[in-house]
Amino acid sequence: MTRFRRGDRVVVADPGHHLYQRRGSVLQVRDRDGAARIRIERGLPEEQWIVLDGIKYPDETILFPGHCERVR
Repeated sequence: MTRFRRGDRVVVADPGHHLYQRRGSVLQVRDRDGAARIRIERGLPEEQWIVLDGIKYPDETILFPGHCERVR
């Protein structure tokens, strides 16, 4: 995958990534590097949640398009 779009459903397709074969939905795409905030289906352990400015985002992570494939 070369680019995320908001609302895409994706699967982590990189076998070397710790979230390999996990699915999620794109919530927000960063303009500067194309990475996206992804809500992972079936959840993530709390220690893997995003924390920004002291705010926790449950079951969300940052992924790059090169690690993912679009789910049809």
